[in-house]
Amino acid sequence: MTSPLTFAPIFMERMWGGRRLESDFGKKLPPNTCIGESWEIVDRPEAQSVVADSPLKGKTLHELWKRNRHDIFGDVPETPRFPLLIKLLDAQERLSLQVHPPEEVAAKLGGEPKTEFWYVATADPGAELFLGFRELIRRERFKRALDNGTVEDCVQKIRVKAGDAMFLPAGRLHAVGGGNLLVEIQQNSDTTYRVFDWNRTDADGTLRQLHVDQALQSIDFTDVGPHLIEPKGEVLIKHELFEIEKWNLDSSRGIAPRGQFAIVCCLTGSLRCASVDLAPGEFFLVPASLETRQLQPQSEGTSLLRITIPNF
Repeated sequence: MTSPLTFAPIFMERMWGGRRLESDFGKKLPPNTCIGESWEIVDRPEAQSVVADSPLKGKTLHELWKRNRHDIFGDVPETPRFPLLIKLLDAQERLSLQVHPPEEVAAKLGGEPKTEFWYVATADPGAELFLGFRELIRRERFKRALDNGTVEDCVQKIRVKAGDAMFLPAGRLHAVGGGNLLVEIQQNSDTTYRVFDWNRTDADGTLRQLHVDQALQSIDFTDVGPHLIEPKGEVLIKHELFEIEKWNLDSSRGIAPRGQFAIVCCLTGSLRCASVDLAPGEFFLVPASLETRQLQPQSEGTSLLRITIPNF
């Protein structure tokens, strides 16, 4: 290993997406599309990150996980696939009100559990996140609010700005408001139950599919008034699934001890590790066996997210 690994992003067109990944982060988006998601690090049957450069160019993340795990990822929990999925989200319009199932509910419904983390990269003035409930509510009352179109009144809204972060355990009712550009770090899952989509229709005038029964089984109705993350120094969150830190990089710094991998997302400025440069909105994976592990800021005001899997 002589350099960090970079991967080709996978762009997902969404009705609520836009072009901000191009204007703010310089992504080369397909023309005439509304791109809502860029899957940056993913190991799923339907989507695979592919190494973009280095001697491993062309290898998929799943191949690396199966064949080069110790060299690249070090001592990590045994799972069939790389356990994280990392995305950028461009919400030009608000997303559906939705929930991801907890493990026990996912098993019953045939889905996958999903806990996630959001970091607000940029946000328009007045941009909001919808998170949890404003007050304690019973399932029956929530269902009535769905039926009579007043469900928005039940949900807590939080104004956000660049630099805010939120933890979303499985079971938390949520939606991304319009005007947000987010970094999303989550369990390797793609199970989402939409409970309300603001009566939005597609180009043919058809209402989007909802999953009300599954959502009602998944929502934590005791989840009242959750707060934004209050950082503890550089640590934003340390959870069994992921550990995420925010660094302001003003001098050379080692990313992690040798034997531990880390993923870096450049937020502002620019940085270099070995021969690889990162600009805002770009990611690389520093392999556990890489010898040159120093991150070098290349401009003033460089900041980044450092993402890894804790070894409890």
